[in-house]
Parts: sequence; structure tokens; C-alpha cells
Amino acid sequence: MLDLAAIMLSRFPALLAADGKNVMLGILALALGYALGSISFGIIIPRILGGTQDIRTVGSGNAGTTNVLRTQGKKQALLVLIGDVCKGMLGAWLGALILPGLWGSAIAGIGTVMGHSFPLYFNLKGGKGVATGVGALLVMSPQIGLTALLVFILVVLMTRWVSLGSILGAASLIPLCWLFEAPMAVVFYSYFMAAFVIWRHRSNIKKLLTGTESKLGEFRKEGKQ
Repeated sequence: MLDLAAIMLSRFPALLAADGKNVMLGILALALGYALGSISFGIIIPRILGGTQDIRTVGSGNAGTTNVLRTQGKKQALLVLIGDVCKGMLGAWLGALILPGLWGSAIAGIGTVMGHSFPLYFNLKGGKGVATGVGALLVMSPQIGLTALLVFILVVLMTRWVSLGSILGAASLIPLCWLFEAPMAVVFYSYFMAAFVIWRHRSNIKKLLTGTESKLGEFRKEGKQ
């Protein structure tokens, strides 16, 4: 593992040999991504359309598409999903304008995912970053993004566990980077996303292991209590 980390670091010239200007541009891209990611559609849309003041007080307590689907219905969930994916794509696109190239997209993409998960405007309690992370990856590497999304969809269709689909979809990013010979900026972003998404699902992993994880469609009534 240490050898792998050393090899990867040795191949990150944009990080190791960055001049002062690139560092400042990278910080700006990260900050812009974070500010954009902090716009939590999972909180805003149920508040506007459903009168639910805080989605984090119902269902699983997560401000993401799955909890909105389970507690508010398909229409609001679809709007949240579109919003989260689009802000990930926008973050990566804007990042490349600030710091030209894939490194700008990767840095801003990470910022957007962090903002989604720890939103500045909503007490640092947001979603788990899956849809937003995929959105950014679709800009950087459509092949990897779409393949990981396919893994997610297949797992959910077979098991009805959204959390398992998210975990395995995130884990698939690592071999997919090498399969598609991804640029190192994409590898860096993908490794971050794999680790971050799995870490954000640590409570779900415990439930999966104990057989107590809810499947898709099982507890919408929980949000009505």
C-alpha cells in the first residue's frame, strides 16, 4: 500500500511541482466547488414543494435522493437527483475554467462533493456525495462515470439496496481507472471518491452485515411519522 501511494504521488506533477499561481487557482477552484456543493437540493426541494422544513428530521436523516424518494415521493427525488448531478458537473466544468485541465476539474469536483456532504449553508450536515460525485466524474471521464453508474444500477436492481450499490459503484472506480488508463487527475479524484463514499456509508455497512439495512421501497412511511 505504501509503495502504491509513493508511485501515485510521484506521478502527480501538478501537485508536487505546482507554482504559487497554480496553488492559488487550485484553492479558488476548491472553494468555488465547496460553495456550489453546499446548495443542498435534498433540503431545499422538499421544503419548497412538500412543506418538509428539514428532510434530515425524517426517514434516514440523510439529505440525499434516496431519503427524499422514501419520504417525499418520486417527483421530488427526481428533482433532487438532477440537481445534485448537475451541480457536480457544473463544479467540474467551472474548475477547469479556473485551473485549466483535469486537475482543475478534480479539485473543484472534490470541493463540490465536500460541500454537498458538509454544506456551509445547512449546519454542515448534508448527503453522502454519490450523485454529485458521479456528476463531476461524468465531466472528467464519461467512460468511467457511466460504467460506475452501471455497476450501481445493476447492484440496486439485483438487491434493492441503494447503499450497497453506492459502495460497490464507488469501489469499482479503482479498477476502472486502470482499465481505461485514466489520467492521473482522474485517478486521484476516483481514489478520493471511492474512499469518501465508502466512509460515508460506514453505518450502512454495519447494517448490511447485520441484516438490518432497509431495501428500496421498504420504509417510506417512516418519513410520515
